[in-house]
Amino acid sequence: MYEPHGGRLVYSVIEDLDRAKSFWEVKTRLEVKPTLGPDGAPIRNPYREIMSIAYGFFSPLEGFMTRNEVDSVLKERRLLSGWLFPFPIIYDVTEEEDQGRWGQGGG
Repeated sequence: MYEPHGGRLVYSVIEDLDRAKSFWEVKTRLEVKPTLGPDGAPIRNPYREIMSIAYGFFSPLEGFMTRNEVDSVLKERRLLSGWLFPFPIIYDVTEEEDQGRWGQGGG
């Protein structure tokens, strides 16, 4: 059997129904919507990225990348841990969405 990238599989799917419901009841959340290109066609599908993170397809990532992780991947093609990683995995939001969720911006 092959070892997952990063040395471990990060599996974050919530399989307990009660625990899943408690996450669903969170009052503050962002609308998940595709990033659209200039012609209006979707160029990114955040649902797919969220599912890929949850099922460990982007192991060793445990979630979307922080600014420092993105900088490292763009400059060195490596995660902060040193593991090779080809592209940033981000959840991009507008400034208005960021202000509405976190109050002061920057989460």
